[in-house]
Amino acid sequence: MVKVLLVLVMLVVFVLNVMVVGGFLLVKVLIDMKDFKQKLDKASKGIAFDLQESLKSKLSQAHGKDTGMLQSSILGKGEDGNIDITMLDYAKYLEFGISPGGKLIPIDALMGWVKRKMGVSDDKEAKSIAFAIAKHIQLYGSRPFPFIRNTFENDLGDIIKFNLRNSFK
Repeated sequence: MVKVLLVLVMLVVFVLNVMVVGGFLLVKVLIDMKDFKQKLDKASKGIAFDLQESLKSKLSQAHGKDTGMLQSSILGKGEDGNIDITMLDYAKYLEFGISPGGKLIPIDALMGWVKRKMGVSDDKEAKSIAFAIAKHIQLYGSRPFPFIRNTFENDLGDIIKFNLRNSFK
């Protein structure tokens, strides 16, 4: 789970009093906390949704789409300035790749992919190809598809600005 904590330095304010005290201008403000929390909640939900959609788009651009299970598992939830993004666990293997020398990937996990992508219908042949692929990944690793990092580096700032502007109007 990736978590983003919003730190807002925006004020929903009402000026109560402006005066000069000891040569300094003093401005007293009142923050309407109920309104602020409602707007923060709205911004959090908007950011979570836009981040979710951006992640899905980046995943599709970087890796294409096989079954669509990973893409449809990406879910953003925002509330009170906290944003939670969840997705299937195997996203980490796409994001960071797999280092050489690790465990053998489960053959069953690759058999469906072999059948779909390579048009293999025979189970024995699919298992043999899946084993060869798993062995290759174990020996040489797999390259990363950093769709999460790309989304955060390229889109997060604009997503936050857009939603804060719209929520704190």
